[in-house]
Amino acid sequence: MELRDYIENGAKEIGSVTALAKEIGMLPDLLYKAKAHKRGMPGHACVSLSAILKVDPICIIAASELVTEKHQERIALWQRLS
Repeated sequence: MELRDYIENGAKEIGSVTALAKEIGMLPDLLYKAKAHKRGMPGHACVSLSAILKVDPICIIAASELVTEKHQERIALWQRLS
């Protein structure tokens, strides 16, 4: 699953992307950028989102890392974990 999918699912649970941002300790603008795959999310926000969605935190962390990772070896690692 991609980061935008996790964010969309979290927004459905909480009510909106703006409300989700507040819930996971991010500025709404930064969460919208993460949803658009223009940036990743900080670790604490990934873990908070994983608790909301009841998924393994490493899946969301991996999806977040895939947004910005450039090295093929690391991309392969994160893809296995996402």
